[in-house]
Amino acid sequence: MARREKQPVHKVVMTEGKRN
Repeated sequence: MARREKQPVHKVVMTEGKRN
């Protein structure tokens, strides 16, 4: 489960960068 949480974290960072 820890590995799956690390993958989505990268996608969330890209989404936050586009929202900024």
